[in-house]
Amino acid sequence: MAKIKGFPLLLFLSFFCGVHNRIQPAEQIFPTDINKAFMPTVRQTLNDCHLRYHKYGDYYLVYPIYGVPARQGEFAHMAAIGWRQSNGSISFDCGGSLITTRHVLTAAHCALNDDGVAPQVVRLGVIDITAGLYDPQNRFAQEYGITSFRRHSEHEFRAEYHDIGLITMDRPVELTDAVVPACLWTGAQVPLRRFEAAGFGQTSFGGERTPILLKVQLSPVDNSACGRFYPPSRRRRQGLIDQQMCASDERMDTCHGDSGGPLQLKLMANNRLIPFVVGITSFGRFCGTATPAVYTRVSSYVDWLQTETGVSFDAKTCAGRHLNVREIEEAMVANRIGDKVFVEPEKSYMDLETVAKHRVYLGYSISAGRIQWNCGGVLINENFVLTVAHCDRFILNKTPDYVKAGDLDIFKDHPHAQIIQIERFIKHPDYRDGSTIDNDIALVKLQINVRFEPNVVPACILNSETVALPFYEMAGLGPYNMNNFVMENEAISDNSTLVLTRMRADSSSCSWQSSNKIICTKNSQSLVPGTCRIEHGGPLEREIWHHDRYYSYVFGLTVAGEDCGFGAEASFVRIASHIKWIEQTVLGNNLKKRKIRSNRSRRQIVFPSSEESLYSYTVTQSCQLQDGRAGSCMPYRSCSKEFVGTTISICQHGLEPIICCPATSINTLSRPTRLSASGSRPTNPSSGYKLNNCVSYWKQYKRPPIEEFEHIPSQGRPVGEEEYPHIAAIGNAQRHAWSCTGVLVSDEYVITAASCIASAQVLSSIRLGSGITHEIDEIINHPSYGQRFKNSNNLALVRFKKRTRFSSSILPACLWPKNDMIPLKLYALGRGVSGQMHVYPRSAMYNADCRSLTGGDNSIMDDENVCIENYHATDTVCADLHGNPVEGIVDHNGTRIPLIVGTTSRTIGCLTSTKTQTISVLSRIANFMNWIKGVVER
Repeated sequence: MAKIKGFPLLLFLSFFCGVHNRIQPAEQIFPTDINKAFMPTVRQTLNDCHLRYHKYGDYYLVYPIYGVPARQGEFAHMAAIGWRQSNGSISFDCGGSLITTRHVLTAAHCALNDDGVAPQVVRLGVIDITAGLYDPQNRFAQEYGITSFRRHSEHEFRAEYHDIGLITMDRPVELTDAVVPACLWTGAQVPLRRFEAAGFGQTSFGGERTPILLKVQLSPVDNSACGRFYPPSRRRRQGLIDQQMCASDERMDTCHGDSGGPLQLKLMANNRLIPFVVGITSFGRFCGTATPAVYTRVSSYVDWLQTETGVSFDAKTCAGRHLNVREIEEAMVANRIGDKVFVEPEKSYMDLETVAKHRVYLGYSISAGRIQWNCGGVLINENFVLTVAHCDRFILNKTPDYVKAGDLDIFKDHPHAQIIQIERFIKHPDYRDGSTIDNDIALVKLQINVRFEPNVVPACILNSETVALPFYEMAGLGPYNMNNFVMENEAISDNSTLVLTRMRADSSSCSWQSSNKIICTKNSQSLVPGTCRIEHGGPLEREIWHHDRYYSYVFGLTVAGEDCGFGAEASFVRIASHIKWIEQTVLGNNLKKRKIRSNRSRRQIVFPSSEESLYSYTVTQSCQLQDGRAGSCMPYRSCSKEFVGTTISICQHGLEPIICCPATSINTLSRPTRLSASGSRPTNPSSGYKLNNCVSYWKQYKRPPIEEFEHIPSQGRPVGEEEYPHIAAIGNAQRHAWSCTGVLVSDEYVITAASCIASAQVLSSIRLGSGITHEIDEIINHPSYGQRFKNSNNLALVRFKKRTRFSSSILPACLWPKNDMIPLKLYALGRGVSGQMHVYPRSAMYNADCRSLTGGDNSIMDDENVCIENYHATDTVCADLHGNPVEGIVDHNGTRIPLIVGTTSRTIGCLTSTKTQTISVLSRIANFMNWIKGVVER
């Protein structure tokens, strides 16, 4: 079966499809209602990835559950060594470990029993040694004859030293789920403090033998401490020697009958558990009494065993053998049904990393213009990377020169990689070389901005230390063939190229320091040596559901840790502890609202646009100043200077320009510019409509369900009947030509873009829901339309000759009143290519991001404009035409009500390369509320 976060799905698989799966994401940490997400006008924090990079979030995550054959047991290498009895039975009095397909490792003293007879039988894959070979309980069992039993050359039966032997069987074993060779631990030091032992021996001193294979957990005991239990004697003249080791437990011990059996540890590679035999059960005093037992230390005899078997027991080499039939790491097991085990890769401890996104490498220049990629880092902004301070001079005694984004290969650079020079490596001011790791954090400033794309997206970082999770993900480096998950029918790879891998990291208290600036993790499972090493500066992260998508939140940067925190502690510097320094450096000390305004005290001359279209309407003989005051056109010298503001509007060019001279004081606002079909005409009596009345009309009429935002395709879809009853078409009913789209804001007004009105021809009609048509009475441009910039103040109100009646198909829209934020989730409405009204998915943007784009428009002002982009990561907004309304949806006591945030003024990027990001620039409705209200409610 499979699980999709957010969507149910059942899927049965019996094979692995080559899909690499994420560690299980976190849920219910942050708000989940996208309709309550709002984009601020001005960016004020780095904790905004769910807003700024919303379109790059993962829409849903698929987690397959794979069915694989069930393993017969945890000890597929366990061998029972037996002696045939005169009555035809077999007495299994020693244990052993299968270490190749023909060899069993055991104790040398098992070469002969008390009667001086050598063993004749090895049985493998056995569960119950009292049952016959063909008993159903032992359906996986295999039995082999013994052709030779070689004791180590230094072993003597009269002494307890060098107690190691090797059995050669009469034929190779058949590798099955229940019969797989173990590996040998070859190092002098053993990394774990807990071992396993298994056998069919007595369960207590003087007790009966168990017919069932049992295991015990034991801890190592130092030889000096163990020597107090086993002082020098006739059989141990030197006491305990280096080739021996001890282990015990207060409640458990290996007992008589386990001789030759394994003392082992299980290490992980490729999310499989590989047993490594550390010791061979040799002798003990009393079982079940917490007295340590003595084991032959296998690492002391690896050379002899490799010579005898002709097989290498190098840890990496051995771990790769028979990998696809090894035991699957238990954390991945979802269920066991019949002969199948169902595994969930999302719960795996490690997997290959295949998507770069926020992960970057730091590069150091070497000879011939080459770059050596070494330290890791986290992209947190278009021009900043977070890493650890000690990556400065980390290799070659050099400060890194480059950052590579969008490419996880540390050996070669792929064509899609973005390689950018570093402008500055900024260490935390409290960092000191060789000191504590609390402040081991640095910012890397890039010379040019990173280009955002689905494979290159900044990470999310928190500005609070309140969020703590039970486990995270971390990054490490290891050989490909020790980190990829191998299924039953897959060939084992011999590719040992170093690759980036990701691992589960279980939260842990820090054992060696208590600073709240440090996060520690430790996984109970240990790794095969060489499986993974930490990526210095790499992220400690977790995917978290926020609003309606998954985002990668980075909590820390990797500072130290053996084996990537498996079986040992890993340490990370906590990002949230340094967020004030980070935000001040990245965003600047002044995080207040920034606007494009001229600070010059001298007057600014505003010239008319040479591209401005002529209207077919009579314009009243007046002019408007940029600040809204009424004026009349007169020569510059004729206008009283005390009424002239800092901006002068030109009525006509000439040797002495004709300017718009104020007719009132600076604090008096004029009536708006009016355009009508028959010249200036008196206004109709007030209908009494108030803009705030819109909510009551939406609550009065039952609304059909609105399709979920996520289901609207990038290219839009036709609107349903009565789905958008506030949308109007403006044009000419007789010609069936509808040039502009607008939105109904009262019973006699529609709002649209003044630029659309200016470019249209012979506008005479407005069509509302259900095809009801009204004649246009008057068009009122904003008084300052086009005066500051070509499309500034780009709004127009269109009045009907006859008021309309509201119904389920004709309703007035509500207007978004806030100037400092808008909803993140937006809908654009306009006529498609076929002429039918369509709805398009959109997302809000920071205006500063619009201005910074290639070909960006510096006339975009925070107070007057809103920038939006396509909701989907790679698609355009080029369907947006000037005048198209854009709205958000709010839930008001169970009623979904549209709020118009703006009307489309223009698009940017639509006439350039297909790779250029496209945006729509809106006229921000909230900025014009006083003007709209003054006209509509007059």
